Amino acid sequence: MVTAIATLLVASQSTASDADVYVKSLAGIPSIYVQVADVTGDLANAGLTTATLQTDVELRLRSAGIRVLSTSEYQALPGNFYLSLEVIGLRARTGGEGIGYMAAVVLTFVQDIHLDRRPGLSLPGGTWTYCGLAAGATTEVIRNQVRDQADLFANAYLTANPKK
Repeated sequence: MVTAIATLLVASQSTASDADVYVKSLAGIPSIYVQVADVTGDLANAGLTTATLQTDVELRLRSAGIRVLSTSEYQALPGNFYLSLEVIGLRARTGGEGIGYMAAVVLTFVQDIHLDRRPGLSLPGGTWTYCGLAAGATTEVIRNQVRDQADLFANAYLTANPKK
């Protein structure tokens, strides 16, 4: 699993979707719903929780002046758009001893995509993504990576949706 995470991240470390077209895909989105995948395994055993990561991302967005939707507000809106966070990690060991944690942190803005060649067909797809690697003695390093990536998304969002 360590090799898989390292390979994934070496290949995608530079996927900060700051290219103009990806940032432009965020234009007109009035507010953001945050969806965090369940934290499991070694990270959950170390005390890292889905709720903590949800709060970390939402706080960064709110601090940047971005309105964050509750679940009920999101469900009442037409369309499909949300900020998805997935953290996949493990406790690194050497000689049976735990030496710290490493994780892949993937933050993706997902929204409905409509295909010109298939009018009427709509499917969810990621239009802005950032993949990062966190490694350190405690899970706090992973939380810092999540916060940093939330800041990157907030910057892209605010570039596409400048305050009037």
